[in-house]
Amino acid sequence: MYCILYGDKVVLRPFEKNDLEKNLNWINNSNFQELFLTYLPITKTEEYKWYEGVIQSKVKIIFSIETKDTGQYIGNIGYSDIDYKNRKAVIWVYIGEKKQRRRGYGQESFSMMLDYGVNFLNLRKISLNVAKYNSSAISLYEGSGFLVEGVFKDDIFIKGKYIDVIRMAKIYI
Repeated sequence: MYCILYGDKVVLRPFEKNDLEKNLNWINNSNFQELFLTYLPITKTEEYKWYEGVIQSKVKIIFSIETKDTGQYIGNIGYSDIDYKNRKAVIWVYIGEKKQRRRGYGQESFSMMLDYGVNFLNLRKISLNVAKYNSSAISLYEGSGFLVEGVFKDDIFIKGKYIDVIRMAKIYI
């Protein structure tokens, strides 16, 4: 089900076991957690168990994002909750390497993954969740044709406060 996707700036390749340590460092960073709606620290054991589940899963696909020029692993992108019958899934993306954000890597990865979802997985509806305060991510999603489906008020508790989560989606006809 996996392949390697090549863009102008990035290469999307299958997420591998050797990516786990770097991924774990990103996930356990409190600034990362606030941006990407995670809130619990993850142990190495939990991360490895999660990885084993992902590679066995028929409803999740994860790619590692590498810069094309240097081959640096900088983030992840994927689909979860893939529903092949109803042709829908939830997309997510993050650039874990803070110095590599705002360089177009996330945007190109997102565009490539949408194309993969529609043309390879045959998805009709792609949705996502984003923190209401994450304006740069919302701009990326709106620029890709995603529309707000709803707002979940005080939906997630992160760093001592409840935050609103926006549900966005794009339907391909």
